[in-house]
Amino acid sequence: MSSNKSENAAPFVIWTLRRTGGTNLAQYLFSASSYPYIQHEPFNRERALGYITKGWTATADTDALESNLREALSGNILIKHCVELVPDAVNSALTDVSCANGYRHLFLIRRSPLDRLLSLHFAKSFNIWGPDHSKFASEAEISRRLAGSQIPVESLLNQERDDRERLSTVYNSLLAHGIMPTIAVFEDLYNRTDCNVARALFARVSASLGLAAEEDQQVVDTILFGGSQRTRDQYRDFRNHEDFEREVSKLGPFQLGSSPGKLARDALQLPEGSVASLFALRRSWRSDLVRIEGVGVDPADPDADWRVSDSNSSYETFTGLRSENFQANNSALPNAANARFAAIDVPEASLGEVSVRLGRFE
Repeated sequence: MSSNKSENAAPFVIWTLRRTGGTNLAQYLFSASSYPYIQHEPFNRERALGYITKGWTATADTDALESNLREALSGNILIKHCVELVPDAVNSALTDVSCANGYRHLFLIRRSPLDRLLSLHFAKSFNIWGPDHSKFASEAEISRRLAGSQIPVESLLNQERDDRERLSTVYNSLLAHGIMPTIAVFEDLYNRTDCNVARALFARVSASLGLAAEEDQQVVDTILFGGSQRTRDQYRDFRNHEDFEREVSKLGPFQLGSSPGKLARDALQLPEGSVASLFALRRSWRSDLVRIEGVGVDPADPDADWRVSDSNSSYETFTGLRSENFQANNSALPNAANARFAAIDVPEASLGEVSVRLGRFE
């Protein structure tokens, strides 16, 4: 790990939900900061700052709640916080006090809720919250018990709806405070398929918190691509897994904030004969930025490149990304297997002026 501490550093809060996959990332970010940190989820009732949550629950005294939070945050401690584990009033007060104390804010979310909800139910069912589940039960025993279990479909769907609402409430409150939160999306950050994009996102997330760049690439790759708890495949042993997966899909992907704006009608500019398309826009790694992504090739010029720009800027564009679906549908086209691109730093305010071009550029 780099030993450099940035002069631009600030204390920060990581806002998230259980089973989102942020433990290792949070620990790295905490260790890279010059500010002190305590155990994760410190406002849970049984943890270091749980007295604040228990005090509010017992008295509903807003003044005492805010006073206790001001005292706790006066030391500029770093915080990883799961919003669904405390009352809404604690989340609201933590938002206000952390903003007043100059904290920065990172949201760690999963776009797809399926694996998070299954992981949450699995952890609750077996009381397994860490990676070494073999200490608690053998894989054969776990599979046997899963095969005899039903997923509580409606309960977990309601959990996801409530969790989304509570995390979005904090996010919107920060926007009202004039804060531009950073957003780390699990599926983008821990993406072995798009390694270079994932590394770039990691660097941007770190910089947004005022942390110095990590110089050891192996450290970064271990954080992003270092493995999992190996329980995912076992989730299919639940008797009603397919039914649950179908119902969860109806919720749609989770994103913070309103849907991004739109590109101009003539934004996509292609050479004649090209086969290409743009994907739906989605919010990128910061609340005011949009990710523009698409796929395509020019059969007459297989080495043509993608450029995303406006009248003032040309945005870094990652090209040559894997495009298995495009290849399956366009197998005769050259370079169809690596025809996808992504630009992750496009300001939402500039979307009406952005052009997306395929061609040769100086």
